[in-house]
Amino acid sequence: MDDHPIGHYSWWTADLAVQLINSAPEFGRAELLTEPADVDALLAAQGARSSRVATEHDVLALRSVRSRLAIAATTNREQAAALLNDVAADAGATPRMTCHDGHDWHIDHHIPGDWPWRHIAAESTVGLMGLLLDDSRGRLRICEADDCHRLLADRTKNGSTRFCPGLGCANRERVRRYRARKAADVEAPPTMK
Repeated sequence: MDDHPIGHYSWWTADLAVQLINSAPEFGRAELLTEPADVDALLAAQGARSSRVATEHDVLALRSVRSRLAIAATTNREQAAALLNDVAADAGATPRMTCHDGHDWHIDHHIPGDWPWRHIAAESTVGLMGLLLDDSRGRLRICEADDCHRLLADRTKNGSTRFCPGLGCANRERVRRYRARKAADVEAPPTMK
C-alpha cells in the first residue's frame, strides 16, 4: 500500500530485496539466480534496468549479497544494521535525487552505470534499512502457507497479510483447509440428536 509511511519508492526497494532473497533455494525451493539473464530479470520485474549487461560476476556477487540480506531480514535490529551497513558500503550506495524513466522525483542509491549487482545490492539494502528504521520490521515475514517458505513484505495498512501476494498461496491454503475439514467430516461418525 503506497500510503504506508515508508512510501512508494521505499516499497520498490523493499520489494526488490524480498525478490532477491526469495531467489534463494531456502526461500523459494529452487535456485533462481543461475545466469546473468536472471540478474537483469530481477531489475526488470521492478520496472528498472541497468545500463550494463549482467555477467557471471554479477550472479556470484548477488548470491553473496542475497545471503547477507536474508540474515538481515530475519535477525535482530542490531545485527541487521551491521550487515546492511556493510552491504551498502560494498555496493557503493550513494543517495542522489533523480527523475528518470517516467518516474517522479525520488532518491536512487546506486551509482549510475555501475555493475548490475551493485545496483540491486544498493537499492535492496536501502529498502530493508527503511523497514528497520520505520519500525516496520514486523511487515517482513515468512508466508504462512504450509507449502511456501518465501519472505513477504506486507503492504497493507493494518499489517495483516499472511500469504504471498499474487502467488496463489492463500488460495492453496484455503483449499487445503477445506479438504481437511471435508475429510474430517467423512471420518467422524454421525451424532445423534
